[in-house]
Amino acid sequence: MQEKIIILDFGSQTTQLIGRRVRELDTYCEIVPYNKFPKEDPTIKGVILSGSPFSVYDKDAFKVDLSEIRGKYPILGICYGAQYLSYTNGGKVEPAGTREYGRAHLASFCKDNVLFKGVREESQVWMSHGDTITAIPDNFKKIASTDKVEIAAYQIEGEQVWGVQFHPEVFHSEDGTQILKNFVVDVCGCKQDWSPASFIESTVAELKDQLGDDKVVLGLSGGVDSSVAAVLLNKAIGKNLTCIFVDHGLLRKDEGDQVETVFRKQFDMNLIRVNAKDRFLSKLAGVSEPEKKRKIIGEEFIRVFEEESQKLGKIEFLCQGTIYPDVVESGVGEAAVIKSHHNVGGLPEDVGFEGIIEPLRDLFKDAQKQAPCIIFIDEIDAIGKSRDSRFGGGNDEREQTLNQLLAEMDGFDTSKGLLVLAATNRPEVLDKALLRPGRFDRRIIVDKPDLKGRLETLKVHSKDVHMDESVDLEAIALASAGLVGSDLANMINEAAINAVKHNRKFVNQSDLFEAFEIVAVGGKEKKDRAMSNHEKKIVSYHEVGHAMVTALQKNTEPVQKITIVPRTMGALGYTLQTPEEEKFLETKDELIAKITTYMAGRAAEELVFHSATSGAANDIENATKIARAMITQFGMSDKFGMMSLASVDNAYLDGAAHLNCGDETAAQIDEEVRTMIHNCYQEAYQLLEENREVLDHIADYLYEHETITGKEFMKIFRELKGLPDPDEEKKEEDQKEENGNDV
Repeated sequence: MQEKIIILDFGSQTTQLIGRRVRELDTYCEIVPYNKFPKEDPTIKGVILSGSPFSVYDKDAFKVDLSEIRGKYPILGICYGAQYLSYTNGGKVEPAGTREYGRAHLASFCKDNVLFKGVREESQVWMSHGDTITAIPDNFKKIASTDKVEIAAYQIEGEQVWGVQFHPEVFHSEDGTQILKNFVVDVCGCKQDWSPASFIESTVAELKDQLGDDKVVLGLSGGVDSSVAAVLLNKAIGKNLTCIFVDHGLLRKDEGDQVETVFRKQFDMNLIRVNAKDRFLSKLAGVSEPEKKRKIIGEEFIRVFEEESQKLGKIEFLCQGTIYPDVVESGVGEAAVIKSHHNVGGLPEDVGFEGIIEPLRDLFKDAQKQAPCIIFIDEIDAIGKSRDSRFGGGNDEREQTLNQLLAEMDGFDTSKGLLVLAATNRPEVLDKALLRPGRFDRRIIVDKPDLKGRLETLKVHSKDVHMDESVDLEAIALASAGLVGSDLANMINEAAINAVKHNRKFVNQSDLFEAFEIVAVGGKEKKDRAMSNHEKKIVSYHEVGHAMVTALQKNTEPVQKITIVPRTMGALGYTLQTPEEEKFLETKDELIAKITTYMAGRAAEELVFHSATSGAANDIENATKIARAMITQFGMSDKFGMMSLASVDNAYLDGAAHLNCGDETAAQIDEEVRTMIHNCYQEAYQLLEENREVLDHIADYLYEHETITGKEFMKIFRELKGLPDPDEEKKEEDQKEENGNDV
């Protein structure tokens, strides 16, 4: 049997919130009127007394004898509940000078009291009361005070009874959930084993036990509540269930057909569809008052069920999809009517069944009670693709889902604090109806992060990683242009792994750069991959060729590292360049310099070995992409000028472009691309040929050392070229300035 917490409701606005907080602790609870305690229920583990709009000393205040509860169950009184326990045992409750509403802080509390286990110093709590406890009985012990309330919490000595003047169920009570958990779990001993899944299991078992071989008829409306009840009953009693679907004429277009299809074909249930449109509409004609309408609908539902069930022979039970909010809103017991639900407040007094089954009666729709909240739909193109056949429309199931989504979004109340977000990499295929005002009416492009974004992302992912003083995240952010958040997270993780691998307690800058190379360049170093001396020599010249042309040109990014150590993803070596600053635009000269640099590896091979290898495949691919984009998209071609010849299809996926021209022009574009790359190759070849001696020297050095830094490379390059070191020149100028100032 399902253990539970009982919440005695004294009329507080936050009673339902207490219930939600308890359920969030994976514990089942029931809210009952203050004077309707279920005395014979063996599953009760504890009792919570709610707040109330009354004062305990009001003649009309809700009062109850707690003598049969106290001592048998643990009790937690909240606000009015705490005041009532104290007042009825001889304590004093008096009007506060002004109504206390808002934040307070626990100035002191008994840290060893189980109710405050895990509560932080100066923890914020929420107050909402016009009265305050000014004195407690002798056997009551004060266990907490706030900055404004002396007796903020107490415990009855020798008893598992507590009272708190504040509201732990309210969000603004920072450790309120912890306090409730301490009571529900540590004091009451609840196992935290309640969940929607366990609810299904226990409900099906209870239905089997209750109904046996009895026949049941269920009024199916097609809504969520009755549909869930139908599925549960079907699990429990199978063909002993007959669903009567009353098509009353108040459904959306084609919704009745959909209901019939789902339950008859998918669930294989006994289903009777009754066309009662005229009957309901005639009864409702001329009626404008909502409450009266609901009463009429409730009575008609039952009468239709009775009539149809009589045709089936003896039917013992009527089943309904009643849920807890229906009960509350219909004003059951002493509660005020909010709105009558046809299956609760709309029931006629004479019902022609032995009993009514309501398997969901104590179920809350918590998912609908979370506002303000955000609904996030990822990859919305899976269900929101255009119904136009050009984009793969014509799928009935997907279109039904899309139609339902559109209808639901139209029904959202903008005052309820509900925000719907969706994400896609293919906005061009979405149905236009999704994008109209009132649905998804704002489009936010989440691009690759800029320098600031990458830096902040690195900070987030590295906050729990121990780093030494050498770490410069800004340098890593600058080097990682083009990477996205997942890449940066992976980089931090790889750096931590590298530090552990080398038995270091802290991540250093070299770990981060190694991680950057793993993520962005070509995997981990694979030193066990054996290249022949000849291949190693070719790779050395190839990579130094890239570095040399970079150094010999203007408008290039500086070299960070050169290596001929193979990587796990196939690269036999690489030259790493990093920008000196974040750039969003590239000039024509910079792009030409980039193509020239890419072609320099092949140029070095042919200059030295008079032959080409397959090692330049990636260089040629990258050079071709740049050249083609310059000609077709950037308007940087002398032949075609500022003419758009290509468009990007999937900007958020591969970014591939398709040509917007005829075959003849496309052939001319290919020739223009070939010419541009050839000219850049010739430029690279000439630069290397003119600096052959420097190329040979640095290639030999790289062959011997396998990996050199950008600083090492530039130092050797300047020495061989007879160029001054800019850092040394700056030092000399600074020194001259200092000497001049001294004079």
